[in-house]
Amino acid sequence: MKLLPLLLLALAFTAPSRAAEEDASREREQIRAARATVQSQYAAEEQACHRRFAVNDCLDKAKKVRNDALADLRRQELALNEASRRRKTEERRREIDERSSPERLEAAERRRQEALAAQREQAAQKAEQAARRASDAAERAAKAAGREVKPVPAAPGPAASGRAVEPRAGALRTPQPQGGEAARNRAEYEARIKDAQDRKARILQRKAERAKPPASSLPTPAS
Repeated sequence: MKLLPLLLLALAFTAPSRAAEEDASREREQIRAARATVQSQYAAEEQACHRRFAVNDCLDKAKKVRNDALADLRRQELALNEASRRRKTEERRREIDERSSPERLEAAERRRQEALAAQREQAAQKAEQAARRASDAAERAAKAAGREVKPVPAAPGPAASGRAVEPRAGALRTPQPQGGEAARNRAEYEARIKDAQDRKARILQRKAERAKPPASSLPTPAS
């Protein structure tokens, strides 16, 4: 449930970003169309200049108009590219922050603990089956020898009191988790959580600093 706010926050940031990219794409298309129009107008002006008396002066003026228009379109295009680059950089930074959040680390640790519990339960079941097979084999051997033996008790399941019953010879033992390994796992988990919290605090501080309005510039003294 803790991941739901993060998902909603990611969607809230993604939707405006996608809309901004769509707007930028439309503006780029308009710039390309305007650039083609400028070139077409220059070609028409160039032909008209050749029918005039001052051909060179007319061509120079037409070129200046064309170059100024193209330069302005280029400035608009560069501004769009820079804005798009900043948006993508912010999206990547936000994705990294979300992946390293304490909530995600907690969920990953919970999944890891569940996987370990499933492995221990599976090992206990295998040990119990092995104990049963050993008991059956001993009983069959005793019957073949003409005598009766007491069956080997099965190993307790994972819901038992926790005290394992020692199987007879040939049976597998239920693997027990080592206390040292559990302590190391817990220490590593707490270290990852603390690192994620520190990283989140630094990110919030950077965002707060970026959100501060720039200081107003001093008026230029009169000459």
